Amino acid sequence: GYVFGGWYLEPGCTDVADLTQPASVHVTYYAKWTPITPDDGNDDGPGDTPDKDPAKSDDEGPSTKEIVTGGAMSAIGLAALIVNLRRLPFQRSRALYAVAIVCLGFGLGSIVFAPICTQVIASIGPGQTFWVQGGIALVGMLIGAPLMKAAPDGFKPEGWTPPAAATAAGASHDYTSAEMLKTKQYWFLLIMYLFANMSGLMVIGHASPIAQAVAGLTPAQAGSIVALLSIFNTAGRFMSGALCDKLGAKRVVTIIYVVNAVLLVALQFLTNFATIAIGIGGLAVCFGAMMGAYPSLVVDYFGVKYSGPNYARIFLAYGIGGIIGPQLAVQIVGRTGSYTMAFIIIGASCIVGAVMSIISKKPVYNG
Repeated sequence: GYVFGGWYLEPGCTDVADLTQPASVHVTYYAKWTPITPDDGNDDGPGDTPDKDPAKSDDEGPSTKEIVTGGAMSAIGLAALIVNLRRLPFQRSRALYAVAIVCLGFGLGSIVFAPICTQVIASIGPGQTFWVQGGIALVGMLIGAPLMKAAPDGFKPEGWTPPAAATAAGASHDYTSAEMLKTKQYWFLLIMYLFANMSGLMVIGHASPIAQAVAGLTPAQAGSIVALLSIFNTAGRFMSGALCDKLGAKRVVTIIYVVNAVLLVALQFLTNFATIAIGIGGLAVCFGAMMGAYPSLVVDYFGVKYSGPNYARIFLAYGIGGIIGPQLAVQIVGRTGSYTMAFIIIGASCIVGAVMSIISKKPVYNG
């Protein structure tokens, strides 16, 4: 059997996780398990087996099945909520702001619930905490879902006429998901979005270690930057809504990739609190802006009617990027002791994303 030895920030279980601080962003915690000797009925010290069955320990973490299932359901729920806002009775710009407001709740929720969940985990363990969180989410959805009503096809707010530029920017055909998957533009957008999520989720997941390693900050100083990430992220979502209306989603996405790449390459040279805070905060703004702009880009390419299921299929890049980006950083730091190569690789992927955005064109429907 094994004895639970606490939560840590990396696989080697040397950097102890401070669960008293709110986790306002995605963080991976690693459980430390120490082998124990069989119980012989005597109290042989810390290594002896406790009287109760270790398999039934209250400190036992969630199983791999629980983690995968919970993560998959969370992603499906988030994608469904965001993409179906496009079907609510808003004109184009207000729909983008509605998405931003929903994402504001997504960001601020981590600030509100992180300290609560820390206490619940300490009381009943992480596995049971998932059930509590699921129950709260279910109640919220049962209350909020009936209040949402889809707009009928062709709906326009009374007295509103779409601007000529917005009309020209729209897709020439409402592609079903099956039709979209047959276009090369779908795969272009999927790969581009993958690069954006690799960058954003790597920085969010490693914000505190990056600040400590690059700028030599203390854990408390780095934690103050992490606490502000959701605010920066939300600001980016609001900004992208306004910019997409004025510049077009494709142009906004291209600009975000370029800014993202510049910040990633510059990150290794930001060696004090103020500059590293600006750098990490700027990357969080870029990630939020990309999350706000991409649904609009999907609509521009594949139409409004099936935008919900279409964006859900492109949103696959969020889950894949959430694995590749943070794990790439872990592997590089483990081998080199530095984030520099991770910054360069992810920055280069953003340059590739910018080039792909520039050369990509809307699909032409041939019937």
